[in-house]
Amino acid sequence: MKKQLKLIVIIAVVTAVLALALWGISLIPKDDTGVSSGVSQAVKLYEVEKGNVKSLKVKNAWGEYELLSDGNGGFIEENIKDFKQYTANVTSVVNAACKVTAKRMIEENCDNLEKYGLDNPKIIAQLTDNNDKTYKLSIGNEAPSGGNYFLYNDENTVYTISLISVTSLEFSPLDLVDIVLTDTLEDLSYERIELFGTVREKPIVIVNMDSLADEDDTVLFAYDIISPGSAHLEANIANEFLYSFSGMYANRAEVLHPTKEDLTKYGFDNPYSTVKIETVDKTQNITVGKVEGDKVYVMRDDVDIIFEASKEVLTWIETQYEDLVSNIFLTPYIGDISDVTIKFDDKSYSFKTEYSDETDLTATYKGAEIDPDNFKRFYQVLVSAYLENYSEETPTGTPSLTLTYSYKDGREDELELYQSTEDPRKVVIVLNEKPMNFLMRYNFMEKVKNDVENLLNGKEIVTDW
Repeated sequence: MKKQLKLIVIIAVVTAVLALALWGISLIPKDDTGVSSGVSQAVKLYEVEKGNVKSLKVKNAWGEYELLSDGNGGFIEENIKDFKQYTANVTSVVNAACKVTAKRMIEENCDNLEKYGLDNPKIIAQLTDNNDKTYKLSIGNEAPSGGNYFLYNDENTVYTISLISVTSLEFSPLDLVDIVLTDTLEDLSYERIELFGTVREKPIVIVNMDSLADEDDTVLFAYDIISPGSAHLEANIANEFLYSFSGMYANRAEVLHPTKEDLTKYGFDNPYSTVKIETVDKTQNITVGKVEGDKVYVMRDDVDIIFEASKEVLTWIETQYEDLVSNIFLTPYIGDISDVTIKFDDKSYSFKTEYSDETDLTATYKGAEIDPDNFKRFYQVLVSAYLENYSEETPTGTPSLTLTYSYKDGREDELELYQSTEDPRKVVIVLNEKPMNFLMRYNFMEKVKNDVENLLNGKEIVTDW
């Protein structure tokens, strides 16, 4: 009895599996002919070695063009011969026509080509080999089972071809033009970067401090901004920002040899944004003309082409000064300082310092020594000044506080803080007689004033403010 029951269960399971398989087959899409697309009926029509291709003519929605063999394994298109080719796309077009295997044969001796879109093909590609033998593809509508219907050598047998081949043969001559805007740099060693254009009121100029510094100088920030204000390039965003100029690509070429009218049409008579990139080897300008949503039109100064590119890829386009500035703007190393002078309320306090790793710190005021640990805390307060709010307020009157660092090598940095007329809780920052276009909290200035008195009276300095 148990054996019979086990046999019944096995038969039931097998029957269920077969039923599911038949049901699955019934769900496979059918072509117009009623043949299931899951059935493989590949038909190899021809194959020509790439080196044996003499020419390839393509006619599609963009017009007509012809690729001619250059005899060295490459191909030339007359309309783009003055420009560097987008090799991958050129190769893709040639490969699509070199080797054709139909996915399936759909109908022999078809007397109604219209239903396949083959009475007026969307693409015609004709390849000629070095023996002048021709291979012609006429491509029509999309097939429900994938790919497109096509004819081979004008015979009335309808096949389907893969979507990959069709996509390549839909390229226009402009799709065959190289789309590189800037080279990819291995070490982002820019000498100078300038950003300007109508998107900015004033140009942004960034310089490489490593290349400007003497061999023995300590450079805490590799890049400084020198316009429209003086500031360090924020270290946390520096790499991402600098990488945005390396290996820039467009989507496609839009206009070759643009006329004056073209330049106006695409916004290059009044560019939206431009970057000038200087490396040791060369200088290059990349200019963005008109912006349309996520689409922008861009040119490089050494190629006579207007490109279309994605705004989200060219991330620097709308970058502003305040986006790049490090809020820590003045951090002189205590070992490089010989004198720190603080002026406020018609008073002046000058602290002399000597510091080395061997002798540690000696700080004096009017010849009297100050507790070195307390002076270090005081110095930490001084160099903790940071930028907070972007502002183009022009400072007026006299400084409320002046802080001057005198270096052992004879240099000086002078920080002046002016009471803001726009916000009484803030001060305007001027470094070395140049406004930084930023404000800082008023209580930093009050903290420094109070700590000068605390330091001289031997009270412990608290670094928080």
